[in-house]
Amino acid sequence: MKCLRHLSLDIPSYYAPLFGNQFRQDRLAMRRVRSAVVAPYCEFVIHFSPNISSVSTNEKWWLDPKGNPALRLITAAGTTVTIVEFEAHFDQWTVPLAEALRHALPNVRALTIRGQCPLSKILTIVIKMKSIEKLVLADIDYLDFRRDTKRGTSAEERVAAVVAPRMKALQTLRVGESTFEVIREKHGAYKGLEKQS
Repeated sequence: MKCLRHLSLDIPSYYAPLFGNQFRQDRLAMRRVRSAVVAPYCEFVIHFSPNISSVSTNEKWWLDPKGNPALRLITAAGTTVTIVEFEAHFDQWTVPLAEALRHALPNVRALTIRGQCPLSKILTIVIKMKSIEKLVLADIDYLDFRRDTKRGTSAEERVAAVVAPRMKALQTLRVGESTFEVIREKHGAYKGLEKQS
């Protein structure tokens, strides 16, 4: 596996322990892998990829009564300092899961969150992640940010207006299908948002 840079491990979850055990037994090291797309319970890939910089889920992960693959993935990602991009599509984001993400990956620069979540509560946690330069909030219910008929702003614009001023490193923000560029003064102070077409 000398040239493998991108790994996509999409196997049924019941096979994951077999693969994980074989990786451990063979002491497999994938030093050139920079990005991985993984299935539930395949977080072991992170441990065998010492130079990995990007991790994402292969599909929407559902809650599993036998274990928590989302928490396992976040915990594994937190064991390395090389991960700068993290994309997760979980059936249900919870506050403890978001807190675990914040503590495990404090230096992540690109974060994509997909799935059901209490958005206003999750945002209070994500805003504390000081290194995020690109934030994508996709496939999320904006119930807390319904259309403001008085000002005529969309839910996406209201979410962006809450998030952007509070995240000092943020450069790009995507909320649903809307993408915003964060405009800053020369000294880095927040100036405003520019919606991209």
